Amino acid sequence: MAKKNAYLSMNRKWMIRRIISSYMRAKNMFSNMSRDFQAGRPIVFENLKKLSDLLFEIKGNLYLIFKRPVDPKTMKFEEGDKITPSRREIDLMNNVGLLFHKTLVARELKYVMDHYTIDSTDYVNSNISLGSYFEKIQAFFDAGAALIRELFKDYSDNEALLHYVLENERYVQDFLNEPVTDLFKSVFGETFMAQPYRVVGRYCLESGWNERAKRFLSEALRLDPSDRDTRSLLTRVKTGLSGGKIV
Repeated sequence: MAKKNAYLSMNRKWMIRRIISSYMRAKNMFSNMSRDFQAGRPIVFENLKKLSDLLFEIKGNLYLIFKRPVDPKTMKFEEGDKITPSRREIDLMNNVGLLFHKTLVARELKYVMDHYTIDSTDYVNSNISLGSYFEKIQAFFDAGAALIRELFKDYSDNEALLHYVLENERYVQDFLNEPVTDLFKSVFGETFMAQPYRVVGRYCLESGWNERAKRFLSEALRLDPSDRDTRSLLTRVKTGLSGGKIV
């Protein structure tokens, strides 16, 4: 049991990164389908299947890390050696679960339209139902995006997640519908804007990614020229001193 806890503690940051990046991909997939639907273009069943499969994967990964809430009102959780989720993490688990089931319904509606609809009236009614579910799915994705924005405050020490954000700024910006700099201000405060770049720069240096480390640390130093730690780390990068944990 202790070994499993140690495994979760060691891999939690990477697993959180995977969950959030997959959620962003799912939202992007749905946005593309929704635009087609609104424009009157046909929705492909296979695309809805891919979306439901991805949501099922996210749902499964959440349950790999976190205990399931048996009674959310009393914050009672299942027994086991997984991590007890926070209120926000419970909300994310519920959001993903509901998204998965709403998408399953939309997927089956599309399947019925493709294979069993006999007359035009039946097809029109099914299409109206599909549109209703698209609205519900959109609302859940909007709520999920707002929730993940708040979760970044809880994951401010997650180097793997911050690295993903900085490497995919435009994609994250589209997901959050705000500049990444605004996200960092809400997480770190306006006077600590250099912090995510310094954290990711150190993470890249420890991982042996010197060119990336140089890029992020240079930006951190530009934002905070007086930071001696950043300057020291940047010197290590330029002299090729990486590898191993930096103390």
